Amino acid sequence: MSKRHSFETIQARLNRSVDTSDRGQTMPKTAAALDLEDGAERLVALVRALETERLLVPALVEESNDCESGSVATVDTQTGPAVVAFTSVDQMKIWEGDARPVPMPAKRVSMLAVAEAGGRVLINPGTDGGIRIPRPAVVALAHGDSWLPAWENEDLIADLATFESREIAFARPLPSEAEVQRIAVGITDYGAAHRRELTKQMAAIGSLPRLQPAVEVVELVPVPVAIA
Repeated sequence: MSKRHSFETIQARLNRSVDTSDRGQTMPKTAAALDLEDGAERLVALVRALETERLLVPALVEESNDCESGSVATVDTQTGPAVVAFTSVDQMKIWEGDARPVPMPAKRVSMLAVAEAGGRVLINPGTDGGIRIPRPAVVALAHGDSWLPAWENEDLIADLATFESREIAFARPLPSEAEVQRIAVGITDYGAAHRRELTKQMAAIGSLPRLQPAVEVVELVPVPVAIA
């Protein structure tokens, strides 16, 4: 189910300028990112591209009291509503043939997502379900900052390493391609045999203070480890 926001209000708020050379094509850095086969690499490259390139926001024309009114859309996802954006007119037409493409810098799309949809953005939802940009990446784009993925965050990696114990051989973030950040946790034979202590440590990993602003959704992935 989609939620519609006033297009006129958004357009006035953003005070967008029109690039007459823009024909709705995919921007160069964005296109290069989308061509990457590895999901995590594609996500990182796409967010980097969006630091400087635009997206297309759909303005949906609908009848209201015998007059037309424009709106842009959000869609429901498993984690809540997400602002919908597209990399090209062709991608938008796959999703909704009647949508009007509105060029908008990705930073402004991200600002809108933070204000209206909890920082969630879904790109090209008409193709394989789309690419969900994690909230920390959206917030970084909205602030004009560079996103640091959890699996490249040395401070977070160091904090997770402090959980190494008789029960846990390691805890480290895995490259992820959407909003769910997987944390691999090596479970020793001792940990498997002492479930109460292991459960406490797993809970502590999930609530690690540095983890909260770095990821949107945490998934702990137990990995059995045999210690000689």
